[in-house]
Amino acid sequence: MRSRKGVWVAKPMGAKRIGAVVAAAGRSSRMGEFKPLLPFRAFLGGTVIGTIVSTLRSAGAESVVVVTGREAERLKAALEPGVEYVHNASYASTPMFVSVCLGLAEARNRTERIFFTPADTPLFTRETLLRLLESDARVAVPTHFGAPGHPVLMDSHVVPDILGYPEGTLREALAACAAEYVEVPDPGVLIDVDTPSDYALSRLLAGELPEGGAIPERIRRHMKATADFAAGLGTLLNVRGNCGLNLPELELGALLHDVRRAEPHHAEAGARTLADAGQPRLAEIVRQHMLPDEAERTKISEVTVLYVADKMMEGERVVPLEDRFARRAEGLSGASLQAMEQRFGIAAALKSRMETLISEKITPGLLGFD
Repeated sequence: MRSRKGVWVAKPMGAKRIGAVVAAAGRSSRMGEFKPLLPFRAFLGGTVIGTIVSTLRSAGAESVVVVTGREAERLKAALEPGVEYVHNASYASTPMFVSVCLGLAEARNRTERIFFTPADTPLFTRETLLRLLESDARVAVPTHFGAPGHPVLMDSHVVPDILGYPEGTLREALAACAAEYVEVPDPGVLIDVDTPSDYALSRLLAGELPEGGAIPERIRRHMKATADFAAGLGTLLNVRGNCGLNLPELELGALLHDVRRAEPHHAEAGARTLADAGQPRLAEIVRQHMLPDEAERTKISEVTVLYVADKMMEGERVVPLEDRFARRAEGLSGASLQAMEQRFGIAAALKSRMETLISEKITPGLLGFD
């Protein structure tokens, strides 16, 4: 097995060969541009499909087969050496399931476990792939908040069943193979770049600013930790308090709440960035994360759950609300202290109401963040 730096290393005894199929034969009609070769993490010189291939290889995929259609030669020129190709000459008139079958037929004799993904899902993580590889299921489908996504992992012995499935969709064929659904803490399994707004959102989530450059890593780590805490708290509120929160929306808002943290009035600046990206609801969540609108302050909503979670975050750590207030208020006086007291007072009132709903104190240890 060769590492990403080209150094050959031994494969563990008994380890199954891992491969991958990436379907890149779509027409990209909703995007208007050829999706696989759109810039992605451009500050690193990446593309959508290049990011996908790199993540697959980082999890041990030795053989990567790309199914081409439109722009086949451009794809071959853009991807790194070692990628293999199969061409769908009828890409313009056939469904994606045809490309799926072409790719799987090519990969099944070379590998024992095969990841499959379309070429427009660049946000899934290496950790998700490793989690799927832990499954002994013949077919493992990642889910996030219960919704199925990509990449799918399958045993090569399943491929004949899929190739013989009547014309339909991959999802239907996998269901017929008794797929196991594996919940992962990775919103990237659900996010593709079908439309310009999807693409703009995906680039922000990948840490790429629309004007170029990257969101600082320190800020990205803080947003990720806040999102984990907010999503966990939101889940408890839904289960115990029947609050009906939109958990994916809450998580995405938290993942982007400080996207403009380095700028003055960063909440408003972040809201403008998300509005420009075609994400008005996320823009509202981000706009209010520093101080909810007065009409929002008595509600348990995506806005207020993020507000409480963010007020309890110190960098990447969850801390008691009172401790964070004491440190933030240190050295303040007059109007500045009054403003700080107002914000933390609103957070304390909301936190108390949430604790009543879940019948438990919201502490760092509650969700395993101590």
